[in-house]
Amino acid sequence: GHTLSGTDTEGDGKAVPENPNAKIVDPYLKQKRTVNWNQELIESQVGLVLGVGGVGSTVAMNLVRMGFRKVFLIDRDIVDDHNLNRQILYKKEHVGKPKVFCAAEALQAHNYRTELVPLHIDAVAQWQQVVQCARQSTCVFNGIDFGDYWDYAVSSLCRKLGIPHALGGTDPITGHAVFYDFFAERHGPCALCLAEPKHREVLARILPEHILDLPTLHGIIPKDDQYRKGGSVVWACGAGADIMVGMVIDHILHMETVTGRPTPTRIFFNMLSWELEKYTLEPLQTCEFCRQTQSGAFVPPADTAPAVNPLPK
Repeated sequence: GHTLSGTDTEGDGKAVPENPNAKIVDPYLKQKRTVNWNQELIESQVGLVLGVGGVGSTVAMNLVRMGFRKVFLIDRDIVDDHNLNRQILYKKEHVGKPKVFCAAEALQAHNYRTELVPLHIDAVAQWQQVVQCARQSTCVFNGIDFGDYWDYAVSSLCRKLGIPHALGGTDPITGHAVFYDFFAERHGPCALCLAEPKHREVLARILPEHILDLPTLHGIIPKDDQYRKGGSVVWACGAGADIMVGMVIDHILHMETVTGRPTPTRIFFNMLSWELEKYTLEPLQTCEFCRQTQSGAFVPPADTAPAVNPLPK
């Protein structure tokens, strides 16, 4: 066989010559042909990706390849060698460098129209920058491993602003299972509805009525390191991130009104047993977050696209 050095070949070990006549006409052609797709609506979206790790790097790739208008990338970490097995945007040369800048660099090779905004910040300490990005966003993807109260804070923020969001990651015990939650704007459950938090005094400080004005979450929310102690594999991160994006896009494109089924609230996919569980849950009547936000559906940007592709009969 031939030993190759990352160069495209024709199978004989020789480099494939570039085609000077090759043109990119419409990179979105295939997705436009899918059921109920609305490319103009997708191109009006602004995504906020919190954490560009195993999940976030694949999420960011999805958003860029779909043609989002803008994507914010927030992460405080640098690329470590143990990231290279599953965080698809990074390569050997990136080790020791800030993730967000390396991610933005890698995404440019797949980018046809998206404005990328990388922010190398501590999202917990510099919460106001997260708030400002969220104010400009139409959807949020939370992949930061800081603990449950960070997730509650992000859910409170999105609930207050009326934007859909998803959170999730790989199971820290086996590394082969993924769990993802999707939350609509101001109807359906929020992250707090799905939990029984112990520290009510912490929740009182991150309620929707306060969440926009907090300068920092440092010293307010506790950190949980359990997720950083576990393992993870590339297919779990990739498949899970794809599910996460799919749940949000399913909602943005109003697939539930076309298919007659709601977007699930929670999905758990075990890649050891290959069992998938999904749940559609109701909001808790006693939830502090939900009581403080009005019920209602998200209204996309005014320049909504023309008619979408119908379901096949």
